[in-house]
Amino acid sequence: MLNDIKKTLWATADELRANMDAAEYKHLVLGLIFIKYISDTFAAHRDELTRRYARARLPDGKLGELVDLVSTIGFGDDANTARDVLGQVYDPCCGSGGIFVQSEKFIEAHGGTIGDVSIYGQESNPTTWRLAARNLAIRGIDFNLGREPGDILADLAFLNPELWTTKEHPETVLYIDLANAKNDEITTVSEIAFDEAPSRARRVLRSGDTIVGTVRPGSRSFAFIHNAPLNLTGSTGFAVFRLLVKENTEFVYLSATRDASIEHLTHIADGEAYPAVRPDVVAGLIVAIPTSEILSAFHQIAATLLIAVAENLKQAQTLAVLRDTLLPRLISGKLRRPEVESLITELAS
Repeated sequence: MLNDIKKTLWATADELRANMDAAEYKHLVLGLIFIKYISDTFAAHRDELTRRYARARLPDGKLGELVDLVSTIGFGDDANTARDVLGQVYDPCCGSGGIFVQSEKFIEAHGGTIGDVSIYGQESNPTTWRLAARNLAIRGIDFNLGREPGDILADLAFLNPELWTTKEHPETVLYIDLANAKNDEITTVSEIAFDEAPSRARRVLRSGDTIVGTVRPGSRSFAFIHNAPLNLTGSTGFAVFRLLVKENTEFVYLSATRDASIEHLTHIADGEAYPAVRPDVVAGLIVAIPTSEILSAFHQIAATLLIAVAENLKQAQTLAVLRDTLLPRLISGKLRRPEVESLITELAS
């Protein structure tokens, strides 16, 4: 069975390879494995219960009456009260739940059974909290890890959804490096043949995406992508967020790039020469997600403003290029009207 599972996991990696970073596979695949496990477990118990109650030969409707009666039984607000026989295991920074798994194995090795202790834990990282919950549930271990940490950006957007590969890529890319984006302004876009582009020129960018720099996050290398050409490409140093629904666009951008988010990423960045955070850390930024009605209303108001900001920045860049190109020639007296009109037409296009 283990070999079959390994083959399936490799197959899932092959399916995802051209769509997201390898570091992100686990978030999607482990969730599906957990759902499959629960489904198979339920199916096994369902068959057993069906056989058991079929042997009882109850009159029609009698089983439903029994279910209604049993459902009125109350075991108290604390589901752990009746099972707290040997004590409690508590880990205030439980990670993926390894200490709990080892505790249950220790108890079983000494003649006890799973469920003889109450499992309590805390974990501040939302991704790790979910891994711990799956880890314990798959093993049939009852637990209380408290409420999942607050809503995170990953609840509203896909992280790094597309990558160019050696097999699938355009002939040329319009490339945005980390140094070319700052405070929502993209200063330079370089057109490069894909085969000659740096190896980090891989993240596919689409209109509506939010990009946030993960290397030296204090440099504030972030931007909102508007009117993206089909070959627009970002550095793998960016965390790219693509919306689950368009109504989340402005909220995700503003949440990911607000001062508090950038300051937090700067504070936790690791490394002396190149302090950086992983993309999933950016996706794990805790936010207070409004209701869908509020998000939709906010989108109606903010969408026009955000696009206007993007258009104004583009126009400002065009004017700056015109100034830098024409001013020296104007001062030298070499500027001619037809040349001005030609340059304006070229830059406007």
